[in-house]
Amino acid sequence: MTAAEIIVSDLCKSEYYKKRYQDPILMCRKASTATCEGSIYKEIKRIIEDTNNCAGLNDDIANLSTNLLPDLQEQCEEQVYKFIGWA
Repeated sequence: MTAAEIIVSDLCKSEYYKKRYQDPILMCRKASTATCEGSIYKEIKRIIEDTNNCAGLNDDIANLSTNLLPDLQEQCEEQVYKFIGWA
């Protein structure tokens, strides 16, 4: 249940969201993983623009293949787990 859902549930005196309840830690983990996945490209671009250096791509974002990006995104869940001490 998100914070917004709790507020609306309290306002409406509704049980609707309780039926859809998810563990808040699980929800945060999922949201953090999705945020990471969506940020990989932007972070690569930023580091290359700021430092002109990304050895894994020979310093050029054009070398980021359509195969490599999903591989990098798949690492997000494990990294999130490490952040929260689950790994």
